[in-house]
Amino acid sequence: MASAPKQMAKTGYLPNSVAPAYTAPVTVKQVTVRMITLCNTDSVSNTVTIYNVPSGGAVGGSTTVASAYTLQAGETQRWSMADVLLPGDAIQWLASAASKVTGSISGIEYT
Repeated sequence: MASAPKQMAKTGYLPNSVAPAYTAPVTVKQVTVRMITLCNTDSVSNTVTIYNVPSGGAVGGSTTVASAYTLQAGETQRWSMADVLLPGDAIQWLASAASKVTGSISGIEYT
């Protein structure tokens, strides 16, 4: 199985409603999410919620990775992880305020 490091979601602002950040392509066997980086660029605290949603699934309690996690003003948080996504699985996220928290996701795609 070949592998390649990948920036799966380039740095950008999280929306204030649930949206896909990265969906594992059907052309891979699996993806390992290695790092999620979040930065609150606001002068007040904001919360972030992250979901790991299986293909055909929906966001909800059973797919929640982080629920209303508080980032203080100016705080950057990096989460090291080893979550595995299969084709069609997705990382979805939202922040309490639009255009205030940036995020990126990196990992390894296996083909």
